[in-house]
Amino acid sequence: MAQVTQWKALTRRFSQLAKREKVIIFCAVLFLIVYLPMMYLIVPAIEQHQALAKQTRDELNQLSLKSNQLNTLRQRVAHDPNIALRTEIEALKRQQRQQSNELAALSQDFIPPEAMATMLSTLLERANQLQLIELKALTPLPVQVHSNVTTATDSDLVNAEKASDTQLYQHRITMKVSGQYFDLQRYLKAMDELPRKFKVVTFNYQVTEYPVAVLSLELATLSTNEKIITI
Repeated sequence: MAQVTQWKALTRRFSQLAKREKVIIFCAVLFLIVYLPMMYLIVPAIEQHQALAKQTRDELNQLSLKSNQLNTLRQRVAHDPNIALRTEIEALKRQQRQQSNELAALSQDFIPPEAMATMLSTLLERANQLQLIELKALTPLPVQVHSNVTTATDSDLVNAEKASDTQLYQHRITMKVSGQYFDLQRYLKAMDELPRKFKVVTFNYQVTEYPVAVLSLELATLSTNEKIITI
């Protein structure tokens, strides 16, 4: 009831206003009706859109900057005078690694230096008719294997080649055994039938007092180990 009374009072007061005042009040009410929704709904949406637009511009600027930096680096690499040299060095290193693996596999076919003397002595023990006169280990000889990549002349390439050289060592043993011909022949055959091999560097057969002869051998094997054979 009080609200109805207040509404009638406001209506009566509004009807008593001049026409100009009524127009001013109408415009003010209309302004509030339009402006308030804009303040609470449209303006925040506009501000959010502007913030997203600014963030997008910033990210595009950063992307453009990074793209320019990448293009600059690519140009530097394209004009790098050492790129061919570095490529050749890498090719050399790959070739040396391959050679190293191949030679390591090759050395597996040979008797290990540390087992060479023991293996020869074991074979000799089985041949009772033979007598060991001398068994001596010689100083290992380095075997250098170089790459075929030789077109580069820069000091870096030379250093890389030296650093990546594959080096094996030839371990040698000299031995003298005395006995009769067929006994010495069987001993040589037993050596040849061993599962892992060695190289005969020198061979000398000399009859001292028939039917006894002296067999002199220099035998060699390969290894990456530089340590001298222990007899």
